[in-house]
Amino acid sequence: MSRWWPERLLPTRLRVGLAPAQLLLVRHARGFKSRQVSREMLPLTQEAGALPWQAPLAALRGVLAKETRGTRVEVVLSQRFTRHALLPWSGELRGAAEWLAFAQHRFRVTHGAAAAEWDICIAREAAGAPRLACAIDRALLAALRETCAAAKVRLASVQPFLASAYNRARDGLKEEDLWFAIVEEGRMTLGLLRKKHWTLLRTRNLAGDTSIEDLVEREAALAGISAKGKIVYVGAPLPARNLPSPGRIQDRTLRAGDPLDLRAFAMVLA
Repeated sequence: MSRWWPERLLPTRLRVGLAPAQLLLVRHARGFKSRQVSREMLPLTQEAGALPWQAPLAALRGVLAKETRGTRVEVVLSQRFTRHALLPWSGELRGAAEWLAFAQHRFRVTHGAAAAEWDICIAREAAGAPRLACAIDRALLAALRETCAAAKVRLASVQPFLASAYNRARDGLKEEDLWFAIVEEGRMTLGLLRKKHWTLLRTRNLAGDTSIEDLVEREAALAGISAKGKIVYVGAPLPARNLPSPGRIQDRTLRAGDPLDLRAFAMVLA
């Protein structure tokens, strides 16, 4: 069967994970079937007084300087670089501009004047369902665009770890109600999905002896809701108290057949 263009003309795909202490890179070969050809983890050192995203961005500049022109770059941001707000449904809001103004107000109330410097994206949901808003530093987004433009590569997407992980896991999530957790080193973002809509979202520090089940119970109690439901998590290894069990906690970081060392690259798996 003929093709509209040969595979050698298709761009290389580079998945990039930006975190304060590391830069993750997973490279996929040209072709109609995605195939990993390399992965790399670059440890980083933060300089005193620097913004936490500046070290990984500087490392990314060095990486992209060696990339083939036209490479497709997909960036996933650590939850430490993002903020989230769950917007309750309002039938009085008309159109994207009013929803954006609502989100900006919620972020300002919660985070203060700093929120004025953030770029906000709101997930589309069916009428009647809460909407998830994500905010990132506008300067970070601008720096990513400038870095890719200077290297003559294409910035195809920028998304938070939460969105990337949920999109990867969602096809295997048959339950209508469940808790979904993103685990990074010492930090966890925990959300409750009811009928596959976000109804609660929290980010908490995760101490070495803390159980995810304990956090679920605590957040449920604070919200005045039931803590029942399966707990699905993606990300860094959990302390021994959280070992996955078929009863309550399920690890969806890796798929069947994935090598175990791929867990370290959970942020950039697609």
